[in-house]
Amino acid sequence: MIKNEKGVTLVALIITIIVMIILASITIAASSNLNKESQVKNLKTNMLLIQAKAEEIYNKKEYGEIEELPGEEVTDSGALSALGGDKDNIRHLKKDTNYPEGLKVDSDEFYVNYKTGEVYSKTGFNDGNKTIHLLSELKNY
Repeated sequence: MIKNEKGVTLVALIITIIVMIILASITIAASSNLNKESQVKNLKTNMLLIQAKAEEIYNKKEYGEIEELPGEEVTDSGALSALGGDKDNIRHLKKDTNYPEGLKVDSDEFYVNYKTGEVYSKTGFNDGNKTIHLLSELKNY
């Protein structure tokens, strides 16, 4: 007499494992995309805050309310070139530093052109193909 055995067959078990692997890979891909997106948004937010404060500071300098622009002289020729080369209006803002006029840098190091408002991130954001340093280029993300 043959018994009717009930249970999970090997084929059903393999199919279940394959489905679980596919779902896991989709989840991992989606979370890495979210991580990349949050990094871009964080960098853009920091750069936009620096830009807004830099424009305010530049206006104060133009009206004679302050004499010097906050930050240090730029020695990085790549940043200087990317920001237009105007040494009189470009400054290096170092990480974890409070500057006069309420300008504060919490993360990364930045270079700012006070006259144009353009901001350059020292580390930038790598989109997989190239590293983006300028705020104007990051606005497309």
